[in-house]
Amino acid sequence: MNLPGHFAKRTATDRKRAKDQIRKSAARERRKIGGRHTSIGRKPVHLIMVLGVMLVVGGVLLVSGLRPISSTLTRTAAEVCMDELCVLRIAIERFKEDCGGYPSLSAGITNLIVNPGKNNWQGPYVTLIKNDPWGKPYAYGLNLNGVFLISLGPDGKRDTHDDMYPEDWESQSSLR
Repeated sequence: MNLPGHFAKRTATDRKRAKDQIRKSAARERRKIGGRHTSIGRKPVHLIMVLGVMLVVGGVLLVSGLRPISSTLTRTAAEVCMDELCVLRIAIERFKEDCGGYPSLSAGITNLIVNPGKNNWQGPYVTLIKNDPWGKPYAYGLNLNGVFLISLGPDGKRDTHDDMYPEDWESQSSLR
């Protein structure tokens, strides 16, 4: 009984030839697709190009003026004060819209947190009223033009050059 050729025993030389043919055909296929047998499966030139592009993009981001996170978190006392004054100014204006007038002088800006007994009060308009960054309370009052809100600044004295007012509040102009 004769077996087909692929079942018959092959000699060592035949097996070596078959392996060589497989290696050669695999090499031809790799050349066709442009690849080279490396551990990453790509030409090293591609890896170098990708790293170069990443370096360029990183350099552009670094030079473009992005500040480190730590410098954006540190703000001056004047910046903090101005932000707090603007928040209080907006809260006072919302109080006026809801209640029909500014908070009373006796309670001051605490009416932004606690209902002064008005039916239209929609507060609290702020959750916390702190002192200014220099430890002094914000000055609140009423004048002929409406209301004023100021920080006495680092020196703690009224009507000096370092007093701070909320930006663009028209009723402040008569105080300056």
